[in-house]
Amino acid sequence: MDIIEVKTKIELRDYIRFNYFLTYSKFWMVFMLILGYLFITLAILYYFGLKQFFSSDPLFLLIFGLVVSVYVPISIYFKSKKLFSSHQRIQELITYQFHENGVNVTGESFNSNFDWEKLYKIKKVRNWLLLYQSKIVANIIKLDSFENNDYEKLRKFLKAKNLGNISNI
Repeated sequence: MDIIEVKTKIELRDYIRFNYFLTYSKFWMVFMLILGYLFITLAILYYFGLKQFFSSDPLFLLIFGLVVSVYVPISIYFKSKKLFSSHQRIQELITYQFHENGVNVTGESFNSNFDWEKLYKIKKVRNWLLLYQSKIVANIIKLDSFENNDYEKLRKFLKAKNLGNISNI
């Protein structure tokens, strides 16, 4: 395989969207969000006079609904913003060089090398390629950073390499 080089820089809005996607790609989080909206709606109906469904004041439903439907999305936004601004390396222009033995990752202030076999997992989610160093730490590459058909070349190479740590690529 020839060396495939990708340069990418993650912007704040992309990072926030990515964190929302990761959070709400889990079924239980979507379920909780819908349940929260339902609870808010039921509580509002109660306070506007539709009381036949309730034996008591649904204050708990309203609070629960507000927490999971309003507080959680707002906290994801601010947490993502804080993490992005406090983690300088994620803001750098990063160059990934994919080659036969692994990946060279070069930022403005760091340089790393990963062997294919040593990566915990390689996964494509939506418009992102994730190179997991461990179960929770990943390098994030925007797929639109790949030029021409470089992503397709990389995908075919990784499938041919038959690594056990590749999912949904």
